[in-house]
Amino acid sequence: IGYTLDELAPIGIATWTKYTNPDDLALSQAALERHFAGEIDHYDCESRMLHKDGHWIWVLDRGKLVSRTPSGLPEWMAGTHTDITVRKQAQIALQVSEARLRTIIENEPECIKIVDAQGRLKQMNPAGLAMIEADSEGQVLNRPVVDLIAPEYRAAFADMHRRVLAGESAQLEFVVQGLKGGHRWMETHAVPMRENDETVQLAVTRDITKRHQ
Repeated sequence: IGYTLDELAPIGIATWTKYTNPDDLALSQAALERHFAGEIDHYDCESRMLHKDGHWIWVLDRGKLVSRTPSGLPEWMAGTHTDITVRKQAQIALQVSEARLRTIIENEPECIKIVDAQGRLKQMNPAGLAMIEADSEGQVLNRPVVDLIAPEYRAAFADMHRRVLAGESAQLEFVVQGLKGGHRWMETHAVPMRENDETVQLAVTRDITKRHQ
């Protein structure tokens, strides 16, 4: 954090609390107290610390009690501080990006879905759930997608899914059977996507019933 040992002397818990961000201090102190009480083997916490030049850095703080006073109070700790600022900044940027993308997907008027290699529905946005007359994602999650497709189009959908898993982009029109009995004409555009070391289908599907009518 930019200081010499002499500038920080005398070094102790008070030194650490002085330079720790107030918003992180309660969590850090709670973990420290759990270690002192013997509930956890060592102290481990991420927090922001104030650098000498005025900016905050993210620190991974790890420590272990190595001695106590004769009365049993904590006396000495051994530990490390690791600067993880770059990693935390990347993590925060990713969280912001994911939140932005999630907002876009949840408000997209067309169906966006992910189908795994076994043909099971892994994710679907609210617009898609409305198209298949589902009240919640839980009603259809992990179910075979072909169960929602009219029987006469299931073979074509399965063939498209195989081609997408093989690396192709594909398009298909079919009729979907809603959970409450409705039928809609759909047009889907599907592409392969890597997720958790396997290829899955990412598809954008729109309701083209009015166009067919």
